[in-house]
Amino acid sequence: MNNFQPSHTLINKLTTIYQLYGETSNFEKYYRKELEKLANVAKIQSTDSSNRIEGIYTSDSRLNKIISDKVEPRDRDERKIAGYRDVLSLIHENYRYMSITKNTILSMHNMLFKYAAIPGAGILKISIIKLLLNMQTDMKRLDLIHQMLF
Repeated sequence: MNNFQPSHTLINKLTTIYQLYGETSNFEKYYRKELEKLANVAKIQSTDSSNRIEGIYTSDSRLNKIISDKVEPRDRDERKIAGYRDVLSLIHENYRYMSITKNTILSMHNMLFKYAAIPGAGILKISIIKLLLNMQTDMKRLDLIHQMLF
């Protein structure tokens, strides 16, 4: 049999982890509406910032309406914003189940440009796909190293 005797320090740390887990579960339960509002603000800010980097602009009120899917996009910039909104929503809702694969990347790329009717949507250069797949492999390696160290 295993003669492992946990120290008081280890027991205290495990107890703290268990208590914090319970607190975060309750936090999510009791503050769901507030957390959803914060997530929506983050989505709007992310969409605005990312699109501005690309030179894509619209008014704040239009941006909010496009993000909340209350209006149809009027022009090319707004169609790009709508595509970004859809990809961001997909990631927020499914990140736990998504893996970085060629098909996932192509699907998101296609979704990104589906309103803008941009030629080449859903078609990426092989070098970009290889880079992203290498990133996923590197992330797994880092995770394994982290698990071994901690």
